[in-house]
Amino acid sequence: MADAPKQDSFQRYSAILEARAAEMGAKAFLLGDEVITADVAVDEAGPLTWALAIHADVIGRLIGISPVGANMLPFTMVEDESSPYGNLCVLQEGSIPESFGIQILDAALEHCICTGMRELGYTPEEWMQLPPNQQVISIEPYFNDLQNQWVTDALESNDKAQIVLNLPKLVTRDTLQQLMLSERMTTGEATDKPTQSRAITFSSMR
Repeated sequence: MADAPKQDSFQRYSAILEARAAEMGAKAFLLGDEVITADVAVDEAGPLTWALAIHADVIGRLIGISPVGANMLPFTMVEDESSPYGNLCVLQEGSIPESFGIQILDAALEHCICTGMRELGYTPEEWMQLPPNQQVISIEPYFNDLQNQWVTDALESNDKAQIVLNLPKLVTRDTLQQLMLSERMTTGEATDKPTQSRAITFSSMR
């Protein structure tokens, strides 16, 4: 008889995601009008965690390690009415190592952070020059990107041609840096300084 799924703490994943967010210049995240520290945003019940888990599942399916309906990833989302946002990320028995699962979550987190930087008009290099109290990444552009690019009917289709034609791309800091500098050269915008500041300044955080 197979072992029951492991409903373990997500804490060690959260600690890694929090550290990686700090390395990539995300000291906090913005949801609506609320600034939320990174540790809260990526804890097991955080407002960003559920989106990262969904994104990771899509990435897993696109690279062929997580077929629809299969528990390939070592974590999953469950509904939890007692959680602030109604969801809880828990560990489960997956077929890939936890280290690989963390790498996929990390890729989703980097995409999220890059999406927020681009929304505000900053290259990654410019973003890292901001003071810590301005390194706040809005989550909503990432939510919109997931809905429009990653969680779509085309990607859920069994038609491989449709999947290939609509295949989204993960954005990394390196690719974002090159893309934004290229766009600025095309439009004649200066490439050696930030655009007009749209960064969010916080004085206190949750």
